[in-house]
Amino acid sequence: MARFVWMAALIAFGLLACDDIAQPCFTPQSVISDARVLAVRVDPPESVVDLQSDEGPTVALALLVVGAQADQYGELSTGFEIANAEVSISVCTLPTGLQQDPVQECPAEAQVLAGQSVVPTLVAPLQLTVPLALLRQALQEDPLRGAVGLQLRLQISVHVGDKTLVAFKTLYFQQAGSNLTPNHAIELTGVRVTASTSSRDFGAQESAQVVVAEPFGLRPLLGVGAGAAAPIEEYDTVDLRGERVHLREQVTYAFYASSSLFIGRVDYTRSLGNPTAIYTGLPGDVANEPAPGDTEPTNGLVAATAVWPGNQSGLVWIVASDGRGAQTWFTLRYQASEQRPACEGPPPKKGCPRLLFGCG
Repeated sequence: MARFVWMAALIAFGLLACDDIAQPCFTPQSVISDARVLAVRVDPPESVVDLQSDEGPTVALALLVVGAQADQYGELSTGFEIANAEVSISVCTLPTGLQQDPVQECPAEAQVLAGQSVVPTLVAPLQLTVPLALLRQALQEDPLRGAVGLQLRLQISVHVGDKTLVAFKTLYFQQAGSNLTPNHAIELTGVRVTASTSSRDFGAQESAQVVVAEPFGLRPLLGVGAGAAAPIEEYDTVDLRGERVHLREQVTYAFYASSSLFIGRVDYTRSLGNPTAIYTGLPGDVANEPAPGDTEPTNGLVAATAVWPGNQSGLVWIVASDGRGAQTWFTLRYQASEQRPACEGPPPKKGCPRLLFGCG
C-alpha cells in the first residue's frame, strides 16, 4: 500500500514522466544510440517499364546509415554518418495476399543485384538494373494483373562491425501505355531554424548556431523533384473499387539525432524553470507538411534543444516521405554554445542543472 501512495504523490508533484504500469515509457525512435539505416531512396521512385523490351529499368539507390558514440568521458553522445560498410542488395517479388508483411525477408535464393564496400549516398548513388523476368513474374502473381502498377521488394544488408543491419524498400513500376502518371522524387533543399525571435534558412554544408538549453524550431524546406511540376504532387490512381480517384500527396517528416539533442517540446515545470527533456510517448519527433490553407507554424514543425552541458556540435537528420514510395533526407549540422557559467569546462560540472531525464 505504501508503494502506491508514494507513486501517487510523485505523479501529483510531476516527478515521474511515465507510470511503468499504465504508461510504459520507451526511448523515442528519434534517438540514435547505435548503427541504423534511417532511409532508403530510389530514383525514380516509380519507373515506367516495357515488359516486351530486352532490358529492365535502371534505378539509383542511396542509403542513410548513421550511428552515435560517446565522448572521452562516456557522456556526450555525438551522431555521425557511416560511409564505409559492406552493402549487399537482393530483389524478390512481394508476398501474395492481402496480409503482406512489410519486413518479410526475401527467400534465400533471391537474386543478388549488387554489392559494394561503401554506402551509396545521395551524391554517389548505386545504379541497379531490375531484372525483367522478375517483373514479368510479379505481373503473373498480381491479382489485379498490374492494373495499379507492379511492385518488387529490395532487401538491403549493411554490415557494420559485427552487426548486420537489414532494410527493405518497395520498388514501384507502371507499365508502358498506362494512363496513370508515375510518382516523382521529392527533394529537401534545406531547413529553417527558428531561435528566439529570429529565423534563418540553412542549406547543405552550412552549420546552425544554437545555444544549449534554449529550444529552437525546425522547419524542412521542400524543393521540386526531377520530373515533378511542384514540390507536392497531385495524381490520379485507382481505388479498391476500380474507380479512378484524384489525390494529393501528404509529405511527412521524421527527425533524428543523438541523445545530446532532444527533439520535442521541453517541460519547464519539473526543474525550477529549466527546460527538461522527458520521454512522454507523445509524437514530438514527427510532423506533416501543412496542407494548403493551413496556418504555417511560426516556431517550426518540431522543436529541438541541446540538453547536454558544454560546447558541442552534432547532426540532425530529417527524413521526408511522400506516402507512395518517394523518400529523401537532409542533414543539418549545428554548433551549440554553452552560456551557463556552472556548465562550462570538463566534467564534473557541479551546479549545472540536469536537463535530460529520459523516462523520468
